[in-house]
Amino acid sequence: MLRQCNSTPQAVVLLLCYKINPNNAVNVFQDKMRVYLLFVLLSVFPESFSKVQELKVDLDFPGDDVLQIYSPDAQHCQLACTQHHSCLFFTFVRADWSTDNRKFYCYLKRTASGMPSQVVDLKGVTSGFSLSSEYKKDACLSSIYQDVDFPGSDYLNLILNTYDDCQKKCTSDPDCKFFSFATESFPDANTRKKCFLKYSWTVPIPPEIRNTPSVISGFSDSLYKAKGTTKECNQEILIDIDYPGDDFENVLAASPQHCQFLCSTHPHCTHFSYSSSKYSTSNTWYNMRCFLKYKQDVSQLVPAKAKESYSGFPSQNCKLSNVWATTRYENIDFSAYDNRHFITGTSEACREMCTADPYCQFYTYTLSSFPDRDYRNKCYVKQVMILPRPEKVVYMPGVVSGFSLRSCNTGEDEYTAHLGLLG
Repeated sequence: MLRQCNSTPQAVVLLLCYKINPNNAVNVFQDKMRVYLLFVLLSVFPESFSKVQELKVDLDFPGDDVLQIYSPDAQHCQLACTQHHSCLFFTFVRADWSTDNRKFYCYLKRTASGMPSQVVDLKGVTSGFSLSSEYKKDACLSSIYQDVDFPGSDYLNLILNTYDDCQKKCTSDPDCKFFSFATESFPDANTRKKCFLKYSWTVPIPPEIRNTPSVISGFSDSLYKAKGTTKECNQEILIDIDYPGDDFENVLAASPQHCQFLCSTHPHCTHFSYSSSKYSTSNTWYNMRCFLKYKQDVSQLVPAKAKESYSGFPSQNCKLSNVWATTRYENIDFSAYDNRHFITGTSEACREMCTADPYCQFYTYTLSSFPDRDYRNKCYVKQVMILPRPEKVVYMPGVVSGFSLRSCNTGEDEYTAHLGLLG
């Protein structure tokens, strides 16, 4: 008799761990296939999920996808899986893939059992599992990618001699997360020797914000870190004013102050407009949306009156307000992206538990008045990926790309130290 597998990938080391039911022919077949899968996994993972799980070249975990993103290599894809709230394993489509145009696709995957539904040989892909929790933050991304471009996300470009100079410039700029450099062999002569510094969000942003009665949401107290001087910022935000146009990005935000913080964090943002939860009743897409804007000369801005719209400018060279992070947002749900949940007596206890959890970035608490009894007094702690992540990764001759080395400057982190062990 075989015993039930655990829900984690480590269960694969228990070779005979699935109960076979002889009374049902279909179940017998399915259970035998699961046992066979365990034997296959054990044969291709002989080290049985050690602390740094081995990457397997030319092995595919088809299906079970929860999200597709872009990554420049399998190690980056693995880190993305590790930071994703539900990813347990992944498959990365490498640069040598030739079947179609899916090079650099990173497929994040999950099953209820924690194990892939299928394991097949496939040239041009690499697969693996989420790393243990201690590898979730601040990994050193030191690889250089020849003939690879990270298009988009530019906030500054300048002329430099080499890609090494470009990476050093990126590393010295706290806003730069990754870069692309056009070498002397790049086809367009006007673009050669240009270094493009790029930004991606490393502050958590709730991807879904909804009006929901009888809930309270908020952020972990550990999120807010003041930047700049001790001088207090002038936090003036214009009420019922919109600055139309000049948008380069829009994201959801919990409040006008949160939107101003995001504008202050982004190196390309010169001003912003925010539409409140009451902004529109016909198209809720606009509600609680932060529009980040850029204009070379902000003195030329022409404000327009708009009810429930808030506008302003980034706070610079001063201590940013943390009011957005300390506010408790009543009847606002930071929906989905749950890392885990548990029952607590108050929203304050939920906030404290989120703050104590190093991987909780924000939370939602359901009050005792919540309509569905099954969800009352539950604290949902939530997590999103903050790994520097290009919008897209493409093959481009004559371009060299890479990441800032700021997280590498304090010495080799554990993940980098173990990269030599990866297959």
